[in-house]
Amino acid sequence: MYFSFIICTVGDRFTELKKCIDSIKQNIEDNGFSAESEIIIVNQGCFLDFQDDKIRVITIERRGLSNARNHAIRMASGEFLIFVDDDAVISHDYLKTLFNFVNGNSGFGALCGKIIELETKNAFVDIFNKNRQSTFLNYNNYALFMGSSHILAKEIISRYGLYDEDFGVGAKYFAAEETEYLFRLLDAGEKVVYIPDLIYLHPSDKTPSNKKRFQYWYGFSAACAKHICFHPKLIFLYSCLIIKPIVSSILRMILNFRERDIYLHVIKGCLFGAKDYLCG
Repeated sequence: MYFSFIICTVGDRFTELKKCIDSIKQNIEDNGFSAESEIIIVNQGCFLDFQDDKIRVITIERRGLSNARNHAIRMASGEFLIFVDDDAVISHDYLKTLFNFVNGNSGFGALCGKIIELETKNAFVDIFNKNRQSTFLNYNNYALFMGSSHILAKEIISRYGLYDEDFGVGAKYFAAEETEYLFRLLDAGEKVVYIPDLIYLHPSDKTPSNKKRFQYWYGFSAACAKHICFHPKLIFLYSCLIIKPIVSSILRMILNFRERDIYLHVIKGCLFGAKDYLCG
């Protein structure tokens, strides 16, 4: 088995999930990977019944994105594990692009692609506009390594472990489970490559709620605090990662005071995430 697609779903999202699965199945068939691919769905709290020998459904009781992914990882047969959000779809030449890259470039066990908006086909966030060419990830462009756009080789996971179940949707620190994993790889000197031709299409999220903003930066800041604890020599680097969005939010709040609540939630998330991890 070469590729394992992993989709974690929760609640009543069957319509979105079916579109996601259909895009993957079509991709597998069109690019000739039927014998080398599988689809694993981790079901958290909803009834799913897919009569398809290419689809494996795992039902778990305890919710949490990292927990769900870890269940799928343990059962996956693929050499490369592809994580896709349940409301996203992949481009028609996705597998062909991925296969050509991993066969032409040895030594890459962690990759990520570009997310565009499903409705408009514009970049999902601006960092994708700023990175139009393949590039190696570092601590400054960590945001390219998003939840629905990353791939991990099974060998990488065996070396660096599973997702930290304290991070991610439904967990103690709400978010940043893939960012925490990326930091693990960067701390160890692993090469992580961004490939903009690996396209994911995801519904737009231009106006996230203040609660969601707080949760993201809370998780991100807690992930930075974790790596400060594990690697004290990197305290300056990770402190700067926490401080940067705080300073940016303060400046934006000064320039646009009417939207101060947005920036206050970012600042509070950064401060409380680090504090709670270090003091908890």
